[in-house]
Amino acid sequence: MAPPQSICTVDPAAAASPINRRLFDPERFHAVLFDQRGAGRSRPKGRRADNTLPHLIADMETIRENFGFERWIIVGGSWGATLALAYAQAHPHRVTGVVLRATFLGTRKELEAAFVDVLPRFYPDLNDDF
Repeated sequence: MAPPQSICTVDPAAAASPINRRLFDPERFHAVLFDQRGAGRSRPKGRRADNTLPHLIADMETIRENFGFERWIIVGGSWGATLALAYAQAHPHRVTGVVLRATFLGTRKELEAAFVDVLPRFYPDLNDDF
């Protein structure tokens, strides 16, 4: 039997949980689920300092190195899809595949929908902070 393939999942809105882990057969995949800076169980929660795309890509690379994976599959949803693509672009030799869902690419239309329409309507306190 072949050793499990390594997978990294990125989905800041969902936060890493046992439900997410069940998506991957442990006989076939060594799945690493992490909460990116400021999201999920990451501390401090909601922190925006040093929370840039280069920082997040570097975090993913550190995780890959710490687990000792030569290459891995990147799975991303929503903003995590954007991060997955950015990581794959920065480290193509480390990626065996990319799986994207609920893709958010940060286009002007998507940003306006998320932060001009939805945020103030459903999350007024967060909008005030933003």
